[in-house]
Amino acid sequence: MKKPFHLCDIAHLAIRTTVFCLLLSSANAVETRTILQTYCLNCHSTEKQKGDLVLEASDIQKEPHVWENVLDQMQLGEMPPKKEKQLSPAEKKQLTDWVRGTLDQIALANAGDPGPVVLRRLSNMEYTYTLRDLTGVESLDPAKEFPVDGAAGEGFTNAGAALVMSPALLTKYLDAAKDIASHAVFTPHGMRWSASTSAQDWTDEALAAIRAIYARHTATAAGTQTEAQGIKLDTGTGGGRLPLAKYLDALQGRGNADDLSPKYLQILREALTSTKASVLLDSLRAKFREKKLTAADIEPWQQVLWRFANVGHIGKQNGPKAWQEPVTPLVPKHEMRVKLTSDHDVTLYLTTTDAGDGNADDDVIWENPRLMAPGRPDLPISDLPALVKHLESQRTKIIANTEPCLNAIASGKDDADPALMTAWREYLGYGTTKLEPLLTKQMKGTPDYAFIQGWQGEQALSVLANSSDATVRTPGVMKPHSVATHPSPTRASVIAWKCEKAATLRIHGDVADAHPECGNGVTWALEVRRGYMSEVLAKGETKGAQVLKMGPFENVRVEVGQVVAVVIGPRDGNHVCDLTAVNLSLSDGSKTWDLAKDVSPNILKGNPHGAWHFLSQPATLEAAPDVPAPIAEWRKKHSPQLAAKVRQFLEKDFPLTSPLLRPFLSIGLATSIPSNLTAKAPSILEVQIPAALANGTEFVVTGRLASKTSGSVQMQVLTQKPQNITSLVAGKSESAHKSGQWSDNNLVTQHSAPILVNDASAVLARFETAFDEFRALF
Repeated sequence: MKKPFHLCDIAHLAIRTTVFCLLLSSANAVETRTILQTYCLNCHSTEKQKGDLVLEASDIQKEPHVWENVLDQMQLGEMPPKKEKQLSPAEKKQLTDWVRGTLDQIALANAGDPGPVVLRRLSNMEYTYTLRDLTGVESLDPAKEFPVDGAAGEGFTNAGAALVMSPALLTKYLDAAKDIASHAVFTPHGMRWSASTSAQDWTDEALAAIRAIYARHTATAAGTQTEAQGIKLDTGTGGGRLPLAKYLDALQGRGNADDLSPKYLQILREALTSTKASVLLDSLRAKFREKKLTAADIEPWQQVLWRFANVGHIGKQNGPKAWQEPVTPLVPKHEMRVKLTSDHDVTLYLTTTDAGDGNADDDVIWENPRLMAPGRPDLPISDLPALVKHLESQRTKIIANTEPCLNAIASGKDDADPALMTAWREYLGYGTTKLEPLLTKQMKGTPDYAFIQGWQGEQALSVLANSSDATVRTPGVMKPHSVATHPSPTRASVIAWKCEKAATLRIHGDVADAHPECGNGVTWALEVRRGYMSEVLAKGETKGAQVLKMGPFENVRVEVGQVVAVVIGPRDGNHVCDLTAVNLSLSDGSKTWDLAKDVSPNILKGNPHGAWHFLSQPATLEAAPDVPAPIAEWRKKHSPQLAAKVRQFLEKDFPLTSPLLRPFLSIGLATSIPSNLTAKAPSILEVQIPAALANGTEFVVTGRLASKTSGSVQMQVLTQKPQNITSLVAGKSESAHKSGQWSDNNLVTQHSAPILVNDASAVLARFETAFDEFRALF
């Protein structure tokens, strides 16, 4: 019985017919088909598929790689297998020629076609370099967190089959994109890329680009320095200054103008050859005509007519409008100060010069020339010769009566010379020490704590007490039942204990920054004040939260009216975060005075609060002079032997500037009316200062024009006689920040040789115009 046909058989037959019609369409198709039918299809038909190879339905046009393998196997003798019927040489040649010929035709027809290409991503390195090229930022490394690319079978990391994509890798691509986007800088004109993600760095890059433009026409120069937040900044190094020397050399035939700005060169030439009158430029033009003008003639005036402000203060109320600001050295009067440190006679030269507009009517007044020193009356120079003689006679009397006066003070008797006794008592601090000004404004609580109370002044100046059992922040830390104080930018806070009965004390305490997270700390001192004399027991500066001990100090002798004081000052005039915790305790053996225990329960009870006083003093107050060792020793233990030692000390060391002679200063003055000196420009007045009164003092005088019709002058106090009196000098300028509120404009500029002119005068307007012309040019 014959096997019935099925649909699959019909399909197989159709496939076989179709394939062979396609494969064997050449001239020798019959032979090739016969060979395949005889030797190949028995094993590699659709039904058998030995070795997973199917030649019956294979299209050589679509599967050339299959027939390439067939050709290889035939040439190697692997097909047909050894046990099967073998092709004759002619048949083998017939089949191989057909396969090879057909493959050659396929290769020729597809020349230049790479075949199927796998859809692939960029490799890690390709992705990195592509983004660096697109952004111009060589430091980008977006693939640093990507998994390492595989090398596939070929050994290359850019093979498409190996460059797979996974959900995890896609997340890393998104993260990398966010990181790259953070380097984008958007500007009013578009977008650029930066190696940094910091806005401050972007600003610095923009400034560097601007500076690079200016650098092409500027030069590096050593400039002045300005200070901001305690950091010194150089305003000249790194470029930005016109190379004036090169321009002047080119204009005066000493150099070439190859690298110079033709426009500025022409502006400079026109200004220096102009015949238009200018108080400042005329002298420069005269040197230019002689071909002797140098940058050294111009730079001093640049320093005087410009100053550098704090960049961070630009835009604040009353603040600077730009980093470089114009300043004008024009004043109606000028105070001059010269510190004297010599042990010899000093000669000062009061110099008046014409300021360039002629010396007609240039009459001036040197107003109240005098010597000044802390804690004593001013000494007019007209009285100095007579005063020296008077003080020398009083010094002789004091030395001769040293023992009688000290022994009288020790015994409480008044049987010595009254004037000398008064001098000794004042010097030793017997009597009331002034305690003023007291803080008078009550603070009845803070917004958060009603139990934080105290006394206060301006700009955070205060003494506070915590009467509760809790530690709180105000924002500084205030411990339970404690006292703290805060200075202002210009005034130190003083907590003082005043002696009501003579005693020998044991003194100890401590200070600590109550707000250590910010601020630069405070200065502190523990003093015993006796009259205008002071004995500093300890002093220093706070350092963060560190508690700094004061003492203990044993056997400290104090008399009635004398004071033990803790002084808390703003360090460098900066009072930010300066709340300072203070502990102070004094004991005479039978009674103890403790600041926290006495004051914290009810600080508002009064000021003074018993023996305790809360006041302030200037932050820059000079320390009172210390008493010499022999006198301090006598003060601790009165005895005739120590009094003799004091006399012996005074015989060797008793200058006329000693505080012991202070009561005789006013008595020795011939007059209390200030004396003035008059002069006419140009002139030099010589002033002699005796050595006995010179050392440690300061000569002070104010210069001004004599009348409203006067012209213009410059007035200076010099320690060496000038060789020539020039018509106009630049002098020097110095800018510094005075203490005050941040919102104020605290930058002050002082000129050593300002030009004195009357307010609202034609001379003043002429100088302002000349200065504006100079600033526009240089």
